[in-house]
Amino acid sequence: MKRFFNVIILVVFVFALVSCATKKWTNVSGNVNLETLMQERFSKLYPSYKSGEIVVTKIEERIDENGKTQYRITYTDKSDDDDWDAFIWQTIYMPVLND
Repeated sequence: MKRFFNVIILVVFVFALVSCATKKWTNVSGNVNLETLMQERFSKLYPSYKSGEIVVTKIEERIDENGKTQYRITYTDKSDDDDWDAFIWQTIYMPVLND
């Protein structure tokens, strides 16, 4: 009887893990047309993407309970950080290399 109870607990546990895995986000960065996705699904971010203010670093998808595909993107904001990096390089790193 104890073995039967353990098997039932194991089966319930496996079903619980499988149901959690169906809600998981899957990385699809290389398989999606980014231009179309940004234009159709992320219309508020599209002008910033088109002008180069943001750079999309990751695209993920999942299927919701209604069977529709949901997308989630990760992006970085291109700001004046490049100028800061150049300033740090010229004022700190280059003088240390010359010593």
